[in-house]
This record gives sequence, C-alpha cells and structure tokens, in this order.
Amino acid sequence: MSSIRWLHLTDFHQGMGSQKWLWPGMRERVFEDLARLQKKMGGPWDLVLFTGDLTQRGSTEEFQYFEDSLARLWAHLQELGSNPLLLAVPGNHDLVRPVPRKATVKALGTWWSDPDISDEFWKDDTSDYRRLVAEAFKPYGDWQRASRFHGQPLTPGLLPGDFSFTFPKDGVKLGVVGLNSAFLQLTAEDFKEKLALDPRQFQAACGGDSSDWLAKHDATILLTHHPQDWLHSQAAMSFEQEILAGGNFTLHLFGHMHRGASGSIRRGGGTPHRFIQGPSLFGLEEFGGNNEVQRIHGYMAGRIDFEESGGRLSIWPRVGTLKEGNFRMLGPDPTAILDEREAWSEPFTPRRMKHGRLSAPPSAPTAPGLPSSSAEPGAGTPSMRSQLSAGDYTRLHGRARLAVERLSTIAEQLGWHSVSDQGQELLKVLHQEPYRVVITGKSRAGKSTLLNALVGRAICPARRSITTAVPIIIKPGEKEFLTVNIKGKSPRLSDGPITQELLAPYADQQNNPDNEKKVIDIQVELTNEVLDLGVMYVDIPGFDDPTSQIWSSTMEMLQTAHALVLVLDVSSVRAGGFALDKQTRELLQRAQARQCAVFVVCNKADQLNAEQTQEAKEMVRSDLKRFGVWSMLAHPPFFLSASEVPVPRTQEMADPSAFKAFYDALWESLWKTEAIGLRRLYQVFEQLRLASDKVATLIASRRAQEPERIKLGAALQRCEEQRKEIVEDCIQAIKLAQSKGEQLMQTARTELRDEVRKWVEALPAGQDLPKPSAGVDALKDSMLQRRNQIVEQVQQKLEDRLARIDRRMRESLAELRSEAGSSAQTRQMQGLAQTLSTWKGQMELSAPDHQGRQVARFASMASFGIAALTGQLFGVGGLLATVVTWAINVFTDSAETPAELEEDVARTFERDWEQFATNLEQRISELSKLVTQRIRSNMMSFMKDMRSQLDDIREATQEELHLFEQLKTETEQATVSLQAILRAAQ
Repeated sequence: MSSIRWLHLTDFHQGMGSQKWLWPGMRERVFEDLARLQKKMGGPWDLVLFTGDLTQRGSTEEFQYFEDSLARLWAHLQELGSNPLLLAVPGNHDLVRPVPRKATVKALGTWWSDPDISDEFWKDDTSDYRRLVAEAFKPYGDWQRASRFHGQPLTPGLLPGDFSFTFPKDGVKLGVVGLNSAFLQLTAEDFKEKLALDPRQFQAACGGDSSDWLAKHDATILLTHHPQDWLHSQAAMSFEQEILAGGNFTLHLFGHMHRGASGSIRRGGGTPHRFIQGPSLFGLEEFGGNNEVQRIHGYMAGRIDFEESGGRLSIWPRVGTLKEGNFRMLGPDPTAILDEREAWSEPFTPRRMKHGRLSAPPSAPTAPGLPSSSAEPGAGTPSMRSQLSAGDYTRLHGRARLAVERLSTIAEQLGWHSVSDQGQELLKVLHQEPYRVVITGKSRAGKSTLLNALVGRAICPARRSITTAVPIIIKPGEKEFLTVNIKGKSPRLSDGPITQELLAPYADQQNNPDNEKKVIDIQVELTNEVLDLGVMYVDIPGFDDPTSQIWSSTMEMLQTAHALVLVLDVSSVRAGGFALDKQTRELLQRAQARQCAVFVVCNKADQLNAEQTQEAKEMVRSDLKRFGVWSMLAHPPFFLSASEVPVPRTQEMADPSAFKAFYDALWESLWKTEAIGLRRLYQVFEQLRLASDKVATLIASRRAQEPERIKLGAALQRCEEQRKEIVEDCIQAIKLAQSKGEQLMQTARTELRDEVRKWVEALPAGQDLPKPSAGVDALKDSMLQRRNQIVEQVQQKLEDRLARIDRRMRESLAELRSEAGSSAQTRQMQGLAQTLSTWKGQMELSAPDHQGRQVARFASMASFGIAALTGQLFGVGGLLATVVTWAINVFTDSAETPAELEEDVARTFERDWEQFATNLEQRISELSKLVTQRIRSNMMSFMKDMRSQLDDIREATQEELHLFEQLKTETEQATVSLQAILRAAQ
C-alpha cells in the first residue's frame, strides 16, 4: 500500500495585531499536537498545503517574517522525521491593496455587469487590469519563487499563485492544482458571491491541456483560498462544469471562513465533490472592548492510501479548545464524528484505476481500526442534500410530536407551568406547515411548467390555455399520495404514482372552468431531496385571473408564503417592450413587507435573441429598482426557459445551465434559511431535551431534604440576582444600540449632504439645471446603501450583546438545574445532548452576506433564543424592506439656482431620514420590551416552579415517576429515530 500524507494549513495572518504575544504560546500547543498526530497517521508528512492568507497585508516585510515562521515549523517537523514540501495559494490578505478610487480598480468592480472588462482581462495579458493584479500580488509571487520550503518547479498559470505540481511516491502520483480565487478582491468591500475562478486559469495551470494532466495522476487535489459559495453565480456554474466536472479532483481544499468544515456532494449519481474547509491556524476574531478574545486555532491533516482494490481518503480535523483551567489545547475536533484514530475516512477510485492504468504496489494490511465502510465527513458541515432519504422529515416530525404531546400532558398533570408553557410553544411550532415556496405570476407565464421542472416530474397540468384553476400544493411525504379537498364534500384520495392525468380533472381550467367543482386545493405528497428538508412548493392560479373566488384563494396562499418565485413572461420584448404592471408591483411590495424571500424568473427567454435578452434585463432591472423592490431580491433575476428542461429527467439529459443556476440558487437559499421544517425540528429536539431536564430537576427538588433544600434555596437566590443583572445588561445593550444608531445616523446624513453638494458641483456648466427629482434618482441608491449599513451595524451590535446575554441566561438556569441534578433521571437524559450537538454540527451552514444573511437570520418562526428576536424587528421585512418614496411636488419640481437645487434634493432626503430615525427608535424600544419579557418567561417561570417544589417536600409518587419514564421513553425513541437517519445517511 502506498500512502501520501499532508498537513492542511490556512489563514495564519502573519502580521496581524496582537499576534506577536499571542502566537508563541499557541505555537507550542500546535507543535505538541503535531507530534501526537504524526504517530496516529502512521508516518511522516509529505506535503504542507497552505490555502491562503499567509499574511495580513501582503507586504514584502510580512512575507519575510512568514518565512521565519515557516523555518520554526520545518525545524520541528524535521525533528519528528518529516521534511515536507510546501504548496500554497494566495488569499485576499496576501496582496497589497491598490487605491480604491483608481480607475482600473473601479473598472474591475464592474466585472459581472460589463463583459468587456473580463474579456479584455483574459485576452490581453499586458492590459492595465492584468498589470494591476500582478502588481498587487508581486510580494506574494516573489516569496513563492524564493521560499526555501515551497515546492519547485511549478507549472505556472495565468495569474500570480496559479500553478500545478506533481508529487510522485512509491509508484503513484498526486497532482496538486492551485488557483488564485482572490484576484478580484482588491478592496476592503464585501465580495461574497462576487468572485471569479475561470476555466482558463485551470487550463493554463495544467500546461494548456487539463485532460492530459489529469490522466497522468492517480489522485488530484485543488487548492483555493475561497469556498465555492463566494463565487458569483456564473463563476460557480462554470467552476462546477469545467473545473470540478467529472470527478477531476479527489478533494478541494480551501480556507477563508476561519472555521473547519467538510462535506461530500453527489448529484444525480455522479462522482462526489469532496471539500475540506480548513480552520484558521491563527484567527483573532475580536480583541478589545470588554477585553474578550474570540480565538480560532486549528488545522487539518490528511492521508490518501492506494491499494490494489482502490483508494481511501482519511482526514484528521484538529481544533483548539479552551480547557478547564482556562488554557487552550489542540486536539481532535469535538464536533466531528471520528473513529478511534480520531479521523473520518471515505473510499474513492483512483483516477488511473478508472481507466485500467493504475499499477499499485502490493497492499499492506488495513490499519487497525480503519472502518470498512464509508463514513460521512464529520468535521463541520457536510451537505445534508446528499444524506436525507425519502420520508425522513415526515418520520422525525411524527416522533417529535409524540414526545412533545407527552411532555405537555405530564407537565399539566404535575402542575409545572414552566414546562407546560414550553410544551405548548413547541406544539405551535410543530403544527406549522413546512417552509412554503409559492410559485406565482400572471396567467400563461409558465408557472406550472417551472414547478414541474423543479420537482423533476410532469405533475402540474401545463397547456397553452389557462390551466391551474386551484392551488396545487406539493409537500414531503413517506410515499406518493394525492388529496383533493372539495368544499362541502369528503376529500378525494389516491395513491401514487401521481401524474398530470390524475390532477387534470380538478386543476385544468378546461375541465374545471372557474373552479365550478369548488376545489379548495390539491395536495400532492412526494419524496424529493428539497421537499424532505421540510419544504413545500405551491403552484397558484395567475393573479390576473378575474374570478373572485380564485383570486381570494391566491391571496391567502401569498399571505402564508415564506419564499416567492415570481414568474415573468419576457417574450413580449420581441413585440416592443416589457413593464411591470400594478398588480405585480403590489405583489412584490407585499412580499417585501412580510419578510418574504423573492426570486424573479424571467421565463421564455429562449424566444429572445442576444440583443433582446440584454434589453429585457435592463428593463426588468430598471422597473424593479424604480419601484424600490430590487434590493429585496434574494438573487438577481434569472433568464431561462422552463419548457427546455427535460421532464421527466429519466431522459438522462443535463439541465440547461440557466435553469441549473436558478435551481441551485433556490436550493442553497432554502438550505440556509432557518425556517425550513428540518431546522425547526432541530429547535424542537433541543428544547425537548432541555424541558426533559427541567422535569428531572423538578422531581429531584420535590424529594430534597433539609440540607438539599437549603442548598437549592441559595441557588434560587443566586439565580434571581443573576436575572436582575441580565435584565440590567439588556437595558444597557439597548441604550448602546440607540446611541450607536444616533451616531451612525448623524455621520450618514452629513456624508449624504456632502454627496448632494458634490453632485450639484459636478453638473456641466452652461447647461440648464436638472429637476430636483433627477438628483433624487441619481443619489437614492447611495442613500439606501447608507441606511442599510446603519441597520446592519446596529443590528449586529445588538445581536452580539444579546447572544452573550442569552448565553448567560442559559448558564444561570443550567447552574440552577445542576444543584438538583443528582437524580438518576437527570443523568439518563444527558446522553441526548451529544446526539443533538452532532446533528447541529451537520445542520449548520455559514449564512450568505447582506440580503441572503437577512433571510437566513430572520425567516425563522421557530427560534427560541433572545438574539433571534432582532429578526422580528429588523431585516428584509423590517427596516431594510421599507418601501422608500421620495415625493416631490410636480408643481415645484424645478430649481432656479444650484443652491436651490441642492437644498431641494437634500430636503427630500432629510424627510426620509427623519422617518427612518423614528422607525429605528421604535424598533429598538419594542425590542427592549420583547427581550425583557423573554427573560421573565424563561427564568422566572421555572424558578417559581422550583420554589413550589421546595414548599412541598415529599417523595415523588409512583404516578409521577411513571409519567416521567413515559416522557423519557418518548424522547429517547425520537432521538433513536434521529440517530438511525444519520447512520443511514453515512
């Protein structure tokens, strides 16, 4: 057996403030862990793979210091018997940032809106754009070529940091490709979903022919600094199709996010795309303020084993954790599912073995403890998309409902109001329907065709004439099933398979004109990867349908939508134009007011030529901006043709790229949204465990004798004092947020006034002055951006403080419960915590920036934490979504002098600032009341129940113990179901 071992390091940030006195101590912890880990891995390391942010500012001096840090590391590795080669790619901190106002920097900022920029960049290696990037990364390139540790010779690519390298060992070859993913991130702005990785980089790094290069290697690794979700949607699509396609890479390593994660995604039975997100080797997220330091230290290690029967990939995730005694220690990631080697592993087929060319040396016996079956990566966040099986959500929901109903019954019988109230809250969550994605639009826009494409089945009738006369709800189920609900009659039921023919008598306007059959709705249960997350699709009649009954039903569905897919027919551009009508505008504004994520699909785009398509894009963008709803979109509009999607997909045809981009964006948005049913169930399981712990604590309190009673009384008194402190901290947090908002508001208003003045001064001399309304139109985007930044900063400040308060409250209650936690029942319940923590690790994903982050934070209807209360008052449905209208009297929309023009424009914005300031103040004040109420309900209610038990000291009755045993049994059975699902997914 041949083995290749490596260390995966990332995000060291040489030169970061405070690193000088914080790193030396941690360096020794890292060195100690490396010594332990090399023994577990069974041999020396061959490579060190560094995925960017080696330095903090990319200066020549910082790279010199980084080389010194490498020297210390290599000296230690050599003492352990390793002498590896280093391969590295640059990150967004490994460049010298140019002046932001430089013309070439601004031009590169229009990369995705102006294709001429990207065309010139790639075609002309002497262009100003390429010279700008080369200059920014020059210190990095100089270091890479001169470093005595970096592997050479490299096959260089188009950009600084692009390369390929072949590492041969024992008759096998490992190929490594490094690509610069940071070349567009030249400023300090937010570049989430704006970056590029181009197939031309890949081809050039492979010497001009990637197929030939790949064929020479048995395994391949791709190095980038950024994860895929930091790429623009177009770049992400070409990245999958041209770089990752066909299993080109055994593994994709990256960093940037500072926390470790791993996963494996398989689509349509294809080769898995495996990814490893390395934790920061030195991450200092916060330092100062309250003298609190949030530090992240960790790394990954890996090994590829080549045998006659195939290959096996093993990963060792290592993180620094704060131990009792207040010191940090490096070791195995406690959130990961690891074997006895402290690793997870997965089989793979070596590339040359696929083509019969691999001639591996004789295999050695399998290492002791090496699993014989594939284990899902446990470090961080594997994709549940490839793990969920049909009906899992439905089964978990049923188990959770049984356990919560038992909890409520027991609490009511025992008179424990805090537990009973919690049970009722959980039941409300469980009675909510899955996350509802409503497909809407005008008649004949192609809604039903799009929904058929989304589920990959021809279910909804789709004809040239009006078809959907009633809402069609497609939701998760353990098997296919059809329910037709009819007013005044029993439902019509039918087993699967579900087809268009089954639905047509009720859903087709031709067979059910004006819904004369009085169908309320049609519900279809399916097993589907998206639906099994706890999501439902709803196809509703066109909102331009004149029938009042259908319109009423349509509006009811829209009012309960969590996400909206608006389908527009853009084929009318051929005939001369396109414009959003009043109904569409009202629909979007209602969705905006309801915190509803919105996707716009411009359908029938195949009927337009390239010029017409570009014209249509400008028209749609202009209308959405003009009516103040552009910023609410979860993603820019998608131009596609739903009719081109092969349905059913058993035709084994690839989805058109435009539809695939929409499908993936919608899918990722759903997954990152906290309100999907599966995430709600996690909240329920978490709260159910805590409620069960409360029950055990109250039973133990009832049994307490005099010494324990005195001890518990003192614990209650401490908890009460802590509650008062927590309330006071909340008050201070609110005051600080208010002060922060006022400061930001004043600064933004001053900056905007200056911008108005500069706009007037820049007007061409000798020409008539424009109308004040023209100035408002020119500057309103800047005004909105400033307003959104204020909300984001105030909201973030509140969330950070409230999250700490939330944590203090939970710790206070946990301390109180622990005082009575000596009962056998409490000890028996503790095992549930580990299962839930493991599941939580697999459920979590990093949220997208700006609009996507707002959706992910605040769409949740099942959040139980204090910090989440901000979502009810801010975000896409709150301050950020306020529809802004700057009304200028048509009779006075003129100015005689530049000074009058400046004053009119500024006064118009000032009116909105005043209203915005009032709204912000009201939201923060309302939040103060909600937070105080939440603390009272979470703490005081339980303490009241505890006092009641202390006043009634006695042995628990057999009935009470029996009831508790029933609760414990229901909870354990629900958890077993959860564990079974996770095991099956592995």
